Amino acid sequence: MKARLLIYTLLSVVLLHGWSGARAQTYTVTDFGTLGGTKSQANDINNRSQVVGNSTLPGDTVSRAFLWQDGVLGDLGSLGGTFTTANAINNRGEAVGASETTGNTARHAVLFRDGETVDLGALPGSQFGTAFGISQRGEIFGGSTITGRGPFFHAVQYKDGEVVDLGTLGGPSSFAGYANHHGQSAGRADIPSGSSRAVIFGDGTITDLGTLPGGTSSTARAINNRGQVSGISDTANGELHAFLLSDGVMTDLGTLGGKFSDPFGHSINNRGEVVGKSTTASGQMHAFLFADGVLRDLNDLIPADSGWVLTAAQAINDHGHIVGFGAINGQPMPFF
Repeated sequence: MKARLLIYTLLSVVLLHGWSGARAQTYTVTDFGTLGGTKSQANDINNRSQVVGNSTLPGDTVSRAFLWQDGVLGDLGSLGGTFTTANAINNRGEAVGASETTGNTARHAVLFRDGETVDLGALPGSQFGTAFGISQRGEIFGGSTITGRGPFFHAVQYKDGEVVDLGTLGGPSSFAGYANHHGQSAGRADIPSGSSRAVIFGDGTITDLGTLPGGTSSTARAINNRGQVSGISDTANGELHAFLLSDGVMTDLGTLGGKFSDPFGHSINNRGEVVGKSTTASGQMHAFLFADGVLRDLNDLIPADSGWVLTAAQAINDHGHIVGFGAINGQPMPFF
């Protein structure tokens, strides 16, 4: 059975924002297919409900970036190699990601705009660059290896035809991810001890956000226009938990009963709602939604007889529309 890109559309904002605790059907599922292969992955959604990601072509040997809009799944093009992905999209419909070049000799960050695939390159001497975030003003952030294809990766900004190294906190590696409309990007930077810190890149500075109490390492996943940050940090007992940073306070979002939670994609909207994945008490991985101060299993927001198990939520827009991954009747599929 083919894996499918699906769209999971919020029908009732009232239930999400005024949760009564009752089980209710709040979503519908639409199967959008693939670009001819058997695999697809949704990575981001904007406020126009345009979805970007990647899908295989017939034969599953080539993966291409896609844009879904108005019921149509379209190929965004490539730089000539066998792998291309779109990681993020802004509200103007500009998307960014990465593509292998002809012959797969290098992977470069790319901008998809007005039907073109623009090569953004990588740091000098590098053969691996990617873009993870684009602001509403068009600022583009991501990462690039220092030389060749590794091992060290530095956060970068793709600006005015150049690739600007954003540095680290004294350690070997960093990366910059999703960006807000103030030109700030959330990410991670290593410190000399070998641990990493959740950070914000902006205006040529790196702001260390710290960790949850007792933790030693953290990573920021996304930042909204209010400066709120979603991320992951270890805790005093060694577990890994999702966090929300708001007004300088880092709050542990907890888990769905297990020892792990992670808002691993474009996981926060401008209402401060956070999505991600978490283990349950039985050890299963389930998609979660954090809203109104409560962490909820997204599987509790769908019909009990739907056949779906939602395993991870990747991104959420300001309308509450969510993209992610799951399985229906045991078959893995993306959802939105």
